[in-house]
Amino acid sequence: MSRFFKNWKFYIIDIKIPKDRLDNCKNQIINHGGQLAETIECADVLLTILKTPLRLARYVPETQKPICSIDWVEECQKNGQRVPYDGYLISLNFEKPYETSRSLEKENLGDTIEISQSESSISDERTSESYTDEEQNSDIETVDDLNPHFLNTKYECLRPTPLMPEHNQSLVELLEVLEHSRELNGEGRNALAYRHAISALKVYPCDIKSYKEARKIIGIGPKIGNHIKEFLSKGTIPEAEEIMASEKYQTLDLFSRVYGVGHKTALAWYRKGYRTMRECMKDPYLTHVQRLGLELFDDFQKKMSRRDIQEILNILDKEIKSIYPNCIITPVGGYRRGKEFNGDLDVVISHPQEEVANNLLNVIVEMLLDSGYLKHKLFYGHISAKNKKSIPNALFSFHRNVMDKLDKCFCAFIQPSAQICRQVDLIIAPYSQYPTAVLGWTGEDYAKKEKKMTFASHGLFSNVISRKRIHAISERDVFDILGIPWLEPEMRNC
Repeated sequence: MSRFFKNWKFYIIDIKIPKDRLDNCKNQIINHGGQLAETIECADVLLTILKTPLRLARYVPETQKPICSIDWVEECQKNGQRVPYDGYLISLNFEKPYETSRSLEKENLGDTIEISQSESSISDERTSESYTDEEQNSDIETVDDLNPHFLNTKYECLRPTPLMPEHNQSLVELLEVLEHSRELNGEGRNALAYRHAISALKVYPCDIKSYKEARKIIGIGPKIGNHIKEFLSKGTIPEAEEIMASEKYQTLDLFSRVYGVGHKTALAWYRKGYRTMRECMKDPYLTHVQRLGLELFDDFQKKMSRRDIQEILNILDKEIKSIYPNCIITPVGGYRRGKEFNGDLDVVISHPQEEVANNLLNVIVEMLLDSGYLKHKLFYGHISAKNKKSIPNALFSFHRNVMDKLDKCFCAFIQPSAQICRQVDLIIAPYSQYPTAVLGWTGEDYAKKEKKMTFASHGLFSNVISRKRIHAISERDVFDILGIPWLEPEMRNC
């Protein structure tokens, strides 16, 4: 047998390559004397099925190594010799999309929270896993073949969604694997499409019985519909099973659970050949937050029960109110939604007096450090009172990452009874913004598109443009809408 790949090392970017074609490509390389490289750095040639530089750039760092279509390997096999690969080369040269203000601000937090290119700048790229045009333009649709008790809408906030579905649980779990895999590989837009479909299936009031029935649910396109069809015929989704068994998925899943690490850093570590936390700790380019995340990994992976969280809340209540008795302390996030176990605790804190609230974060953090409860500050963001007053609400309403406009500290908090570190996020909200800070991002899309309002954690705004300004709904209206007692401004400084 001809060994025309002798001494050549190939790295295969396996995204989107069907399993049978991937296996065939690997066999051809090995049969003709080639080797499969574990990392891009060790390879002579990179192989892919992706055609566009923009998509390829999500998975390949800038490199001088040739990137070829796997068609080239098949052409070599057909000719019985290594043919020139010039006609099969794929260039990474492209005009980089603009960076949004949201992506730039997220970068300031390191890799803790990432916005993928596919979400922030590739809005025109439609994939087979996204909604169809008909589904995108639908609001609420009634279809005879669907269960009559199901609200068929693209707005998840209109349907109460359980943590664990009563029906279609096995199907949902397999789709969650596919969604997580897309997220880990930087395919944010595809992952979002899966999340929409999973949200609908979690609340669907009976088991899905056919592909036709599934496709009539808003949010389930042809690609996800075909996965459901596979599940109905085989009892599983083969791609999900293969992903769960793969070393790459297991490693990326492990790395991405480190505080301060997103899918980009996880992919970078994997490409460097790292497979364990110990290997990652030796990386010379670790940020301070990533190093803390690795050190605290075991503690942060231990879920908190509601009793654990109550213990921490009792400490916060006692410590904070010993100085400021009128402080309002509200747990939010998963705890507020009723989850039995949580990975972290988010707490919104406010005070009726504005001058107190302006310096509240600094006072609380210093007090918790002195008392020994706060071990590490993972992130600290404080906006001065002067800067807060200089930013009008009209500018706030255009800002996508509005939580950055609230003072906050993400910290490692010692739970006394367990003597382990818990991730506790302290968020300080001025009294006027307290209700919307508690409610968070709930129903943002529905409010924006159907009610002509912009909802964000700093306020609720009506999207009425007049003389190039956006008029915010009054403070009192926000309190009334959310059912929170109103306190007159003059009373807040008493």
